[in-house]
Amino acid sequence: MIGIKGGAERQSISESTLRRWIREAKLPYYRIAGRIKFDEQNQEKYLQSRRVAAVANQA
Repeated sequence: MIGIKGGAERQSISESTLRRWIREAKLPYYRIAGRIKFDEQNQEKYLQSRRVAAVANQA
């Protein structure tokens, strides 16, 4: 389990982006003793689901 700071650093995103995803219920999280924690595997699955494949240039 990692916190907001660790989750943001691990994915190279800002803490505010991670907090927005929480507000928008886009990313599953746990609240433990008042702190938000993420399962690293769930975070990775979410990011993979948002991945956009590259398209070869057909010029």
